[in-house]
Amino acid sequence: MRFAWIFYIGLSIAVPFALSAQNTAWQALTIADGLSQGMVYDFLQDRTGFMWIATKDGLNRYDGYNFKVFTNDPYNPYSISGNTCTVLLEDARGRLWIGTEKDGLNLYDPLSQKFFRAEVSDQQNNTGNYSIIDLKEDQQGKIWVITDTPKKIFCVATPAKTPTKANFRNWLKLIPQGLPPHTELSFNRRGLNYPRLKELYQSHQNFPEQREISTLQPHEFGCLKDQQGRLWALSQDSLICWQGKRIKVLPFEEKDVSELSQLADGRLAVCNSSYLWLFKPEELLKQKSLTPENAYATLPPNIHSITMIGEDASGNIWAGTRGYGLLRFNPLVKKFHSFLAGSSVAALYRDQEGQVYFHGNYRPGYRFFKLNQKNDQLDPIPAEIQTQLWAHDAMMQDAAGHFWVMTHYSNELVHLLMKFTSDWQLIKKYPIPATVEEPAIYQPTNFHYQIYQGQDKNVYLGWTNGKLLQFDPQKESFTVFDYRKKLPEQGAPVETFALHQDHHGVWWIGTQRGLIKAENLGAKTTFSVYKNDPTRRKSLSNDFVSGMIDDPTKPDQYLWVSTKGGGLERLNKKTGEFDHFTEAQGLPNKVVYGVVLGEDKNLWMSTNRGLARLNLKTLTFNNFNKSDGLQEDEFNTNSFFQGASGELLFGGINGITIFRPRELSDRKNDSKIRLLEVKINNKTVPIEPKGVLPQAIEYLPRLQLAHHQNLLSLEFGLMDFTNPVKNRYRYKLDGIDQDWVEAGTQRFASYAHLENGQYTFRVMGSADGEHWSEPIALQFCIHPPFYRTWWAYLTYVLLLSYLAYFWYQSQLKRVRLQEQVLYQGREATRLAELDTLKTRFFTNISHEFRTPSNLILGPLPIW
Repeated sequence: MRFAWIFYIGLSIAVPFALSAQNTAWQALTIADGLSQGMVYDFLQDRTGFMWIATKDGLNRYDGYNFKVFTNDPYNPYSISGNTCTVLLEDARGRLWIGTEKDGLNLYDPLSQKFFRAEVSDQQNNTGNYSIIDLKEDQQGKIWVITDTPKKIFCVATPAKTPTKANFRNWLKLIPQGLPPHTELSFNRRGLNYPRLKELYQSHQNFPEQREISTLQPHEFGCLKDQQGRLWALSQDSLICWQGKRIKVLPFEEKDVSELSQLADGRLAVCNSSYLWLFKPEELLKQKSLTPENAYATLPPNIHSITMIGEDASGNIWAGTRGYGLLRFNPLVKKFHSFLAGSSVAALYRDQEGQVYFHGNYRPGYRFFKLNQKNDQLDPIPAEIQTQLWAHDAMMQDAAGHFWVMTHYSNELVHLLMKFTSDWQLIKKYPIPATVEEPAIYQPTNFHYQIYQGQDKNVYLGWTNGKLLQFDPQKESFTVFDYRKKLPEQGAPVETFALHQDHHGVWWIGTQRGLIKAENLGAKTTFSVYKNDPTRRKSLSNDFVSGMIDDPTKPDQYLWVSTKGGGLERLNKKTGEFDHFTEAQGLPNKVVYGVVLGEDKNLWMSTNRGLARLNLKTLTFNNFNKSDGLQEDEFNTNSFFQGASGELLFGGINGITIFRPRELSDRKNDSKIRLLEVKINNKTVPIEPKGVLPQAIEYLPRLQLAHHQNLLSLEFGLMDFTNPVKNRYRYKLDGIDQDWVEAGTQRFASYAHLENGQYTFRVMGSADGEHWSEPIALQFCIHPPFYRTWWAYLTYVLLLSYLAYFWYQSQLKRVRLQEQVLYQGREATRLAELDTLKTRFFTNISHEFRTPSNLILGPLPIW
């Protein structure tokens, strides 16, 4: 016994208390991910959603998946003027300004992706470009260019239009005296940076008098004005706030504090190389100092200096570093609380006092322990069963507050049901009936058992090999219900992985050999089993049932069933048919270890790929993984629990994750979706004023394509950078797709052999599967070949008409000629007949004339 206590005390001390979950929340974007250089001077998210990063080697645009890098091209006057980009500003018109180190000022045109440049120099002294350390916009829309040289401040009086020439030096005007009195600049991101404190106060009349800061040592610092008009300055060892003539000094326990920024919602961000503090100004004034205990997050190790802190539209915190790229902090980590890193957690339970108990599995042992959330340690249960010789099988606290624990001692075959008080004082031991104990061939084995208090206040035990035990605390007797005949006769022992009683009193038992339904216990008990039937599509998809829960809206009709290998199932109690939910519907993994109902009226389940939330109204999944603050992506069987306070507990291979589902509904979901690239016939299309792509695809409303350009591939992305690989998409091409195509996480759409005509491509995105962005549309027209154009068809019609007319005329001429020939033939015949008639007539006439003459001339001879 003494050895056991020493073992557990040593184990508790060995479990460190650290903000390890916060460290995993920082995701680094470095040159390995496509960033051009690790030295990040500045960054911002523009109003279209893209993230812009100013580095020592080029300007980067990040879309959540890829970096597009802009660097200087000496042969292109419209490229960026220099590679060392020091500061960024998006003005009120949405234009992006880029300051460089001794290479001037740049204005970026997103439509053409051209850069217009201007020298920032004192032309009279011919000193060359000054290094730009800050850019500010005043209320009149003027851009103030602040250089690293005192009093060398320039003003850009910018017209609304884009420059027509590559160089717009004539827009800049040097302001020799510095900022004019009472000039109000935008302090929404970070303040003016000057090498010495007094120079800043001399350049701005709204700052306190010099005498109020005479006790401060000159130091390079940042100063800004919050949304309530208070001034904040960061010195070497403290944060100073001026409100009128009142001064508040907040010292740091940690030195080398290097950055002061203001987020869009008004919170102030202060950080050094180890910690990030994030407070609203009112909360910050209530602090006595800034310490590791009140830090918002711990920075990853080996980050020596932070250059900039900011927030994107989705609520992610970003940090630029000196040489280590860009860091992104997922705020969900503040909602998920993970404990006991290094422990493999099985069964979980939370008692009526809020104490969390967990089964240690093989790390640290097959027993129940108590979680000490304050110091992230495990404590032994103060009972005699917390020794190395006891193995724990299941535990429960009844409505009266008594603890019930199923145990077995060492390798003996006898199991005990033990009853304890609420403070773990033993009340009584109840041996499990010998008739239900397993044969010696199965020992020693840690089977899965379940314990449950029924509606009748009796204690029910889910046993092995087809047995359900009922224990009556009043009579202190067991009743055994046997459904072994419903199970296979051979094979490994059938264990009970889940036990549930619905509101009608029907019992549901989850085993690795199917789902058992038990009705009318104690009367005419009937058992039925649901199993997979390959010939029935609506049967249970997998026989390994790990959990069950009634549908909260239709408990009489549906039962939700989790399986280890078949995903999530919805049983229709009336028909006995199952609806299947797998990866095709958005579930991250088919191995579901358990399912519970959250206070948000959604189903939550643990898998081998993180946690999944199912919206019962829309039947859509939203998934969470290690990057969101979970203990790990892989969870364990039977390791889930819903506390009475609304907290959900899930255990896995690296500890316990505890959270409130309601707190996760505050996440921002107004991200925009953008088209990123278009490929025609599998070739990237360049931006050319008179080409197919006259401007950037994300701003182009319409494409004009030739008939042979009918193989189209479109890339799109949601401007939510929390976890881009989980962003989902749906798209539709009017005229081709009958309905929206659910693309999942696939962010490409391809269409081949498109016919000539007008098309409209629409796409929308979602970061959580529930809230979808407004769709964007791209219209494009595929023109027919010249021989299929309208004028070609008109030519064909005219040509055919001419040919028809020509044919008609030729036919008419031929007919006329034939008629003329016939006429001439008939006329010749008629004339011939007339001649014959004339001849005959004249012959007859001559004959008639000749006969009388002959008679007159001489009588007829008499023969």
